[in-house]
Amino acid sequence: MNAQASHRHFHDELSELKVALLNMSGEAQAALAAAVEAVLQRDGDKASQVILGDKDIDKLELEVEETVIRLLATQQPMARDLRFLTAAMKISNDLERVGDHAVNIAQSAERLLASRPIVPAGEPEPRACRRPGDEYCRGRCLSSGREIDKAPC
Repeated sequence: MNAQASHRHFHDELSELKVALLNMSGEAQAALAAAVEAVLQRDGDKASQVILGDKDIDKLELEVEETVIRLLATQQPMARDLRFLTAAMKISNDLERVGDHAVNIAQSAERLLASRPIVPAGEPEPRACRRPGDEYCRGRCLSSGREIDKAPC
């Protein structure tokens, strides 16, 4: 294989690595959102799905790490490519931790199923926390004791 083809192949693999990180990010974000929903909706099935889905995130992390190590060993990247590869390894580790935190939240949801709800069933959710993705706002407001519908989110 000539040098130009090898260089093109290396950059194709870098592009695939970027796609893998984006997929991993999406998986971690979906797991976190589902875990929070499982707590809020007291949904044991959703919590179980999050716990089982963590294996996929762990697998993605290993794939990213293996790709990075292989590229470091075989291509000897310099400058920007080297920085990207080291960042990719750190990012994949952080995303895997997000997946682990989602599992911890899902396990909490399963434990909460055994206790009675704090808010009576049928009571509408406050207005500010009805938007998708407001789990952070909702949790921040609940932990600070503020009323959710008056939150700045």
